[in-house]
Amino acid sequence: KFKLEEIDKLALENTEEEEELKQEINQLSNREERNLLIEKLESFGRSEESFFPEIRTNLENLKKSGETELKKIIDQALEKLESLIAFLKELRYFKLEQLETSKIDDLNARLSQIQKLKKKYRVTSIKELLLLKQELENKVHNSDFLEKEIKKLESKTNRLKETLLEKAKVISQARKENSIEFSKQVTKELRKLAFQGIEFKTILKENSELALQGLDQLDFQSRNEKDGEFRSLKKTASGGELSRISLTLKSLRSSRREKEQVVIFDEIDAGTSGEVSWLIGEKLSRSSLKEQIICITHQPLVACYADFYFLVSKEVKNRVNIRVEMLKEQKEILEALSALLVTKEKNNQTAQQYLKEIIQQAKNFKASLIA
Repeated sequence: KFKLEEIDKLALENTEEEEELKQEINQLSNREERNLLIEKLESFGRSEESFFPEIRTNLENLKKSGETELKKIIDQALEKLESLIAFLKELRYFKLEQLETSKIDDLNARLSQIQKLKKKYRVTSIKELLLLKQELENKVHNSDFLEKEIKKLESKTNRLKETLLEKAKVISQARKENSIEFSKQVTKELRKLAFQGIEFKTILKENSELALQGLDQLDFQSRNEKDGEFRSLKKTASGGELSRISLTLKSLRSSRREKEQVVIFDEIDAGTSGEVSWLIGEKLSRSSLKEQIICITHQPLVACYADFYFLVSKEVKNRVNIRVEMLKEQKEILEALSALLVTKEKNNQTAQQYLKEIIQQAKNFKASLIA
């Protein structure tokens, strides 16, 4: 803006103004010199000590005593002398109007301003200065527009912050009111997943500012009935325990939803086996009644609860190829589950019989949920 204001002060319009100023200054300077010369010549005719009368007298005296040829020459000289005297008298009519000195000073000042600005902005002409001015005007216009838009967005953001803060306060209050009951429900569900004697607790800490999680920092803690001290799950829970806790929390969250959702569990059974894996399968089966469950697992005891099976395989040649194949036939499903068994005799009759039994048990369990 400062640059634009500086150029605007000169009020430049004519791209030829600089050359015109130079010409006018030159003309005015010549006018003064011309008037001085005219005054000097004119003074010869006006001065009392002028030598013209004396020249005339001497020529006339010479004419009286001269020969005819000389008289002709003297007459011509006298005629030219009179013409010169008449010319000097008329010179005053050729004097130009005297200008004030400030006129030239003003013109020089204007020219100096233009030249200084050209040098400052590294341009060579007024035309380039005017182009720079246009460029600056566009930038200022865009800047003003952006500034207005920024103010609008800031105002909108502040309103949204106020709205979010009010909603965050409502959520925070709801968390405080429900944290005890929620902790009891989680404790109950965790004990179903072989967490004997566990007690779950939700700790709410206030944030100094509104954050992604709202006005609260949530810390899930647990303790065993034999240990009176609550500790953060982040520090104490193993991988398998975290998997079961994650399943429990997601299950409770899904039970509160009205609309059907898709929930993905990626190796939720990591670090578990035996009875715990079986319990996880039952928990997933219950959740599938209310929402679509997609579970990635390496545990046959979990996989047997599925309604549909997809086998994911990876092949590495020139590049990595991932293949997803839907298994429809009983034989295909048994082969895929057999590959997950941790035994050297995966394909023997005992293993096959075991897999058929757990699949049937899972079907019976799912049927009991619907009945």
